[in-house]
Amino acid sequence: MPIKSSVVVAVMATAFALSASTHPASAQNIPPGYPDSYKDIVAAAMKEGKVTILSSTNSPNTKPVWADFEKLYPGIKVEQSDLSSTELYNRFLSQEAAGDHETDVLWSNAMDLQMKLVMDGRALTYVSPEKSHMPSWAQYKDQIYALTLDPTVFVYNKRLLPPALVPKTHADILKLVTDHRDAYQGKVTTYDVATTGSAYLTAVYDSKQWPQYWDLVNAFGKIGARYYQSAGAMVEMVAAGQYAFAYDLPYPYAQFREMTDPNVGHVFPSDYTLSLSRVVLISKNTPHPNAAKLFLDYLLSKRGQQLIADKGALVAIRSDVTGPNSFTEVVKQAGPNFVPAKLDPSLLDSLQPRPRLEFLRKWKSGANGS
Repeated sequence: MPIKSSVVVAVMATAFALSASTHPASAQNIPPGYPDSYKDIVAAAMKEGKVTILSSTNSPNTKPVWADFEKLYPGIKVEQSDLSSTELYNRFLSQEAAGDHETDVLWSNAMDLQMKLVMDGRALTYVSPEKSHMPSWAQYKDQIYALTLDPTVFVYNKRLLPPALVPKTHADILKLVTDHRDAYQGKVTTYDVATTGSAYLTAVYDSKQWPQYWDLVNAFGKIGARYYQSAGAMVEMVAAGQYAFAYDLPYPYAQFREMTDPNVGHVFPSDYTLSLSRVVLISKNTPHPNAAKLFLDYLLSKRGQQLIADKGALVAIRSDVTGPNSFTEVVKQAGPNFVPAKLDPSLLDSLQPRPRLEFLRKWKSGANGS
């Protein structure tokens, strides 16, 4: 289930009031810091007329962002396909193998699969004029950029989980489901690590960060925890009281639901808060290279990032974005033990066939209570 907008009217009024001077609306209007030659990219993009995207971020989150881009660049149409992160990766490879170079931009929360495309030489090298505004860990060799933060939080139902039992750390979760096994039998949910790419990567980080991770997996298996691919669906079921709490869900899903449901709460775990990112790259074989570059620069610009935060209900990566979904605000809430996943080749460690199969075998065994 997609996240819906968490717009604060005053913030959005400011965002939409940004003039064309914030980002180029024509070949004649190039923002400060952009090279004069950028007008050639804009003009060529207008002639190309289209940018095609494979995205694991649902259309309701991206639609207002695309609409603003199309408003800035009349005549350039944004075409998006909504897919899971694994489906996105497989479809792109199938296209490339068939010689059907249909895709311009890939936007996915499976950082490891996106990095593999980079390391396999499938990403276009492009130095965005916006790169200096991005954290160093959120970009790699001018081929891949992080657009958002997705901190993992505990989401709980306030009616079903007394304040004294609300977990503050990962160890608290383990203690809760061990000491109160009967009370929370079948009342806990989390991602299906075996079928969800981003959840698998989060689980790998969890196991490295916390030695008792596998004890928790086994404890979940013993209480009959339920596993899903959709964070939105899990938040809805927690809100409805089907589950008392959900483990390791992306913060934006919880944050939006809390705005309309006082019974839903979330916790940034104080021992460590992991954060993946939704990352973007341009296909090396992009059929619309100038439109793709223009689109990437827009996503990384302050205007694009502010809209991603306000209308897209996602956490912006730029530190100069304001509001509840800003980088500064969310990192402050997460506290000093905030652990963002870096964009570098170490992400591929989790994709090595033998370690991956062994990890998933161990996870399935524990998660199923066997």
